[in-house]
Formats: sequence, structure tokens, C-alpha cells
Amino acid sequence: MAYTTIDDPSAYFQTTLYTGNGGTQSITNTGNSDLQPDWIWIKERNGTSDSAITDSVRGNTKIFTSNDKAAEGTSSDYITAFNSDGFSTGQNNQINESNKTHAAWQWKETADAGFSINTKNLAEYG
Repeated sequence: MAYTTIDDPSAYFQTTLYTGNGGTQSITNTGNSDLQPDWIWIKERNGTSDSAITDSVRGNTKIFTSNDKAAEGTSSDYITAFNSDGFSTGQNNQINESNKTHAAWQWKETADAGFSINTKNLAEYG
């Protein structure tokens, strides 16, 4: 496997910490490069809410969690937009509860960094 040198990792991955406001808000990344995320994984840091994962391939209204075996759900109040340097949240308490702190890990889908989003169900692999 050939490896690529990545001069600026923030062009492909960024972690952003933020505090929920209970309404809607735009979360802006602070890395060296602007990053419009394709995959976002959010976890509350000072509470017990489930994580929330969404991606640009399925669309911002498709949400699933890493700690639950339930299938993906559909909701318009989690992530409302993938922005040019971050994302916007809806009013959902799982990712934007007032005064709760959150971590948002964000990846850019790109062959340069070796990250791609697959939409196949594991059962489809046989």
C-alpha cells in the first residue's frame, strides 16, 4: 500500500468542542484549513446522551449511534447543514442540550487521506 504525506491534517479531520444552547447554532472549525465535513460524530461530554453520527452521503437528516444496535433514524433537528467550515445544529438535546458540552469529530471523505463512506449494509457483503 502506498502512503501519502499529509501536510495539513486539519484539511481532512478536525475535532471541535462546543457548548449546547438548546436552540440552533453554527459550529465553526478552528484548524489551519477550512473543513466541510462529510462525516460527523458527536458525543456529549458532561452527560449520558447517546452519540450521534451523520454523513453527507446519506444526508444530514439520517442519524445513527455507535452505542445502539438500532437502525438509522430520520430527524431534521440534529444536523441541519454541512457548512464550508463546520456544521449547523438543530434543537435536538442529544447534540445541542443547553449548557452541555459536546465533542464533534469530523472527517472529510477523500482518497488522499484514505477515508470513504460506505452505505452498504453488512449483510450485503455475504
